[in-house]
Amino acid sequence: MNKTFLLMALALLPLAGLRAQASVARDVPPTFRYDQVLMPAATVTRAVLPVSAEQLRQEDMERVKDGHPLRVAVPVAVDVRLDGQPGDWLTLPGGERVWQRAIEADGAGGLLLTFDTLALPEGGVLYAYTADRAVLHRVTRADNPDGGPYALPRIMADEVILEYVQPAGGVAGGQPRITLPTVGHLYRTRQQLQDDLSCFINITCEEGDDWRQQAKGVVSLDIQFGFGEWYICSGSLINNVRQDGTPYLLTAHHCIDGYTSLTFRTLRTYFFLDPLPDGTDCTEELYTNDFYQTLVGTELVADVPMYGGSDGALLRLTHDIPADWDIYYNGWDARGEAATSGVCIHHPNGMVKKISTYRSRLASARWSDEGGGGAVNASWGLTWSPTRNGYSVTAGGSSGSPLFSQDGLIVGTLSGGESYCDYPYYPDIFGKFSYHWDQYPDSLQHFSRYLDPDNTGTLVLGGYAPQPQSSVDAPQAPATSEVFVADEGVVIRRAADAPAAVSVYDLTGRPVWSGTMEGRELLLPRSLFAPGVHGVKVDGDTHKVVVRP
Repeated sequence: MNKTFLLMALALLPLAGLRAQASVARDVPPTFRYDQVLMPAATVTRAVLPVSAEQLRQEDMERVKDGHPLRVAVPVAVDVRLDGQPGDWLTLPGGERVWQRAIEADGAGGLLLTFDTLALPEGGVLYAYTADRAVLHRVTRADNPDGGPYALPRIMADEVILEYVQPAGGVAGGQPRITLPTVGHLYRTRQQLQDDLSCFINITCEEGDDWRQQAKGVVSLDIQFGFGEWYICSGSLINNVRQDGTPYLLTAHHCIDGYTSLTFRTLRTYFFLDPLPDGTDCTEELYTNDFYQTLVGTELVADVPMYGGSDGALLRLTHDIPADWDIYYNGWDARGEAATSGVCIHHPNGMVKKISTYRSRLASARWSDEGGGGAVNASWGLTWSPTRNGYSVTAGGSSGSPLFSQDGLIVGTLSGGESYCDYPYYPDIFGKFSYHWDQYPDSLQHFSRYLDPDNTGTLVLGGYAPQPQSSVDAPQAPATSEVFVADEGVVIRRAADAPAAVSVYDLTGRPVWSGTMEGRELLLPRSLFAPGVHGVKVDGDTHKVVVRP
């Protein structure tokens, strides 16, 4: 879709729709106070795909089944920069200074942005939002304190506005430096991603009823090699014998093969929220999910290669997982015994979690293709089984996902295979967790060194569930107000006329907006809400609302 940014004169008109005496949103750009903002034409950069999207998709078809992760985006030069020079700035009536750049990638299914440098002074804020003022991301110095490379989460749109805001009182710590040499052009649309998954079963279907806990640990990964191509894989948080919540992440080695230091610094982990939209049956058309929590940054702990090994990688997140996130560190079985049944939980095409089921005993196997082979007996081979809601398999983006035994423990990680929706009975191959554990010739790469750091000899370990402390899910008193999402925004209604304090916060409890409600109804415009789950407090009442794109 081609959306041309209209560059119009500054009109100092307040945002319509607020029927209350309310303060300005703290976590949206100050330019949203006004209907239009004048910015020079040079602020628009167009990112044109150098080859056809169809050619790229055709190239990917065989690469995935031959042991390559799913490529989703290729870099396109844009050379967007703010380097402390006067540049193109606008001063708002409130005294804030604003710098903007718009990026358009006509026809893209999405954009991936990796900054070469993102150095923000204390007090400065960088926003990323769409032309219709849907705020996607907000970055401060705390998010990237050393000012080096930084990757934003996926932007599922073909355009984005970057806006840096310097507050009226100035900033501490020097001038901002922002350099974005390329953007990743995602050459599959949402619909194409969904069409590829016609037989897959959502984790929220009954097939996932016994696997709710394990699913909380399964994640999707965005991986970039240097400033080059982007790939998607799956993975899982994994427990260690100390059960101390060390944020270890298990995936496949081939997902990171060819890595650079930038690969791990900008690797982004997505913890998807799994509820189906209201009124949706699990057997209906497959759906996408824009509701996730995400962290950027990992470090490599140990890896066992695909060729000559079992295709495993153990990473560690470089940021602690917030205490209020509802996550799970999956347990494991390193004995090497063949499971008799189980499931794989994964993110094919980077979409919401799917579940695939097997009901026959695993068989030892060996990964092999034209490029070489894995170690003997270092992999599990299986074929999938039909279940009540379909015949789910794996796809690109599922690589690295955990294979669970009938006991709910990880016994393997997905390398690849031949299963398709049209051929669900073709086999898939998983690297054995028992080989990752202590079988590779280089003992420095044994996962046991890190997951059993005290050398206790433990070979079977259950999962670990930290207790989430989400303010959104806090106990609520009987509500005297009503909050719901309408086309134009979020509506608050109540019976009383007296002034009421209103606040909006995101799923982690971070304040997004606050103000005072006068009268019985208040409309908060959609521009205040990024897609996702939000809490709304109206005096003593607490409500949860889901704002969809």
